[in-house]
Amino acid sequence: MPVCVDKTLSAPMLSIVCPVYNCSKYLRQLLERLCNQSQPNFQLVLIDDHSDDDSPDIIKQYENNFLRSFIFLSLCGI
Repeated sequence: MPVCVDKTLSAPMLSIVCPVYNCSKYLRQLLERLCNQSQPNFQLVLIDDHSDDDSPDIIKQYENNFLRSFIFLSLCGI
């Protein structure tokens, strides 16, 4: 998947890849901190392996907060 980099930003693109599995207890805190980063040019890739808790719901609540690039992959035991 191609990533579009905002050429007006001088900092290089940073990719943050985070596995997610039944971590709703900590997920909001992680997403809040990422929303408030001073580095604006990053993409967030969250990979959920079929969580049983409300992690996918929390992720969906934060999707619109990441204007640059947000990728949410939901896997089923792959």
